[in-house]
Amino acid sequence: MFYNREAAGFRKKLSMQTIYLRKKIAPRIENGHPWIFANEVDLARSASASTPPAGDIVEVRNGFDKFVGYGYINPKSQILVRLLSRNQKDVIDEAFFHRRIAEAWAYRQHIGYTENCRLIFGEAD
Repeated sequence: MFYNREAAGFRKKLSMQTIYLRKKIAPRIENGHPWIFANEVDLARSASASTPPAGDIVEVRNGFDKFVGYGYINPKSQILVRLLSRNQKDVIDEAFFHRRIAEAWAYRQHIGYTENCRLIFGEAD
């Protein structure tokens, strides 16, 4: 699920689930790869009462409980989680996506693409 801002800072909603990576896999993700495959998840630590529905936002942590990022989950795909942000302070909501799209457009304008270009390029943006 999404985050709520509170006076004390950011706090997870109780329904957000945490996915833990296997220890040998974590370095690949921590070094920048945005995809987490289903076989890379430590199922014993990530187990919960129910599997989150496709599209839910999950928190990803490595095998040492260190924050890795936030991503959306798709239990029906081999790519279980696609990371959206590696910033623990990010709030994944509508404003997050508006900001990321605006940043992508500003970057394209900066490098000279103003008439025709691919505005969003998957995990690169």
